[in-house]
Amino acid sequence: MKYELKEISPDEITIPDRFREDYGDIEELACSIKDRGQLQPIIIDQMYNLIDGHRRLLACKHINRPIIAIIKPSESELDRKVDELVANIHRKDFTWQEECLAISRLHKALQNQKGFTRIGARGGWKLSDTANLIGKAIGTVSEYLTLAEWIKSDEEYFKEFKTKKEAKEHIKERIKSVGIFSDAIKNGLISEEELVNVIQNYDPKKGKLDTKQPRDNVTLKENGWIYILTNPSLQENLIKIGKTSRTPEERAKELSAPTGVPAEFEIVYKI
Repeated sequence: MKYELKEISPDEITIPDRFREDYGDIEELACSIKDRGQLQPIIIDQMYNLIDGHRRLLACKHINRPIIAIIKPSESELDRKVDELVANIHRKDFTWQEECLAISRLHKALQNQKGFTRIGARGGWKLSDTANLIGKAIGTVSEYLTLAEWIKSDEEYFKEFKTKKEAKEHIKERIKSVGIFSDAIKNGLISEEELVNVIQNYDPKKGKLDTKQPRDNVTLKENGWIYILTNPSLQENLIKIGKTSRTPEERAKELSAPTGVPAEFEIVYKI
């Protein structure tokens, strides 16, 4: 396979649909290229479609400078996409959300190309194959694929988390809330309809629950916790549903003060 190195105008290069969302400071990179030159070529195919080097391309366009490119021999559209994904996964300036989504796209693209693994059958693209390709542990890849599915369910919401750790803690609470809901319904402490209303009728943008929501007498704020509180001194098997912007510990202490009997407190949903 023969590669060609060539200096061309950035305007001649076609930029395919991209998966990058945050390109960082292009002007800073442009100044660096202007002062020190382009230290690393971009990669394009024979039709001048960009494979790797979007930020460098944008920087050279910004300063009206020709760009140095490696022209890669023709290959399938899927192969070009895989090359692009692998190259971008190793970028240090990727956000964690972009990295998770890129690994997910790569894994699915290769499964579509190589086939899916099946129990008792040989062949197919496995999780370990993706891990080996990008140089990460199987457990790490599995975690990234799981996070990618959560991100795709609500991309705008998950942009708010600065780290994977924060996102994982949130997901853990979401999963925990499902168990709490199920237990409460199973034990007959509250109706399924009431529990569904807590989540479905809450609008974070408005910062309030639907007025029809039962047993809610807590001042609502933009952020905080929806909770289930039980206190034997109030009434046997009574569950209180509410919303608080204070910490769970502070709210539990406040609600327990009149009776002096400690409340049992569970977070069911954090917003």
